[in-house]
Amino acid sequence: MNIAGQQTYAAGREVLWALLHDPVVLPHLLPGCQSLVATSTDQYHGSITIRIGQVMETLEGDLLLEPGAPPRSFSFHAEGRNPDGALRCRGRIALQAEGPDATTLTYEAEFETDGRPAQVSSRMHQTIAQSFARRSLEALQKQVDIRTRVYTTTTDRQPAPSTSLSMPAVERLVMRRRAVAVVVMALSLLLVRKRLDRRRARS
Repeated sequence: MNIAGQQTYAAGREVLWALLHDPVVLPHLLPGCQSLVATSTDQYHGSITIRIGQVMETLEGDLLLEPGAPPRSFSFHAEGRNPDGALRCRGRIALQAEGPDATTLTYEAEFETDGRPAQVSSRMHQTIAQSFARRSLEALQKQVDIRTRVYTTTTDRQPAPSTSLSMPAVERLVMRRRAVAVVVMALSLLLVRKRLDRRRARS
């Protein structure tokens, strides 16, 4: 069973090459990866969980990256097993520079299964493989975004409107406040006088 495809990324070829060979990033590029530990240069041991038909298969095995022509292409070979079967995959990835900040990744891969994983139809195998490849490319896009995106913490602030008043305006404001104070005081005296008159009338 064979699959192939390509995707263009807004990143230089060296950036993609570094991401695809980074032991920290690589587990995030493999959907369902449970663990992945480097055992030597470009060789890893780990486990991965994949849904094959109605069964979730957890496979343990090795991944080997074989640099062909850095940073233009490399080959890979992966094999995972469990008591019920095995899955083997080998393929090639090529990176074609489309400019200083654009690279097209082209892949081709071949899958083989034994035991229980081989019991599903070839059409199902094709669907599973294509879904795995698509999710891997999407995960790589996220890593490219993290590596190349520029985050800004500054915000454009508009200057606050001026609250200063001219001298004539200030004088008018003061006079209004004084007038209000006089009116309030006069009303207060008037109320006090009325209360006193009422008390005198009762007595």
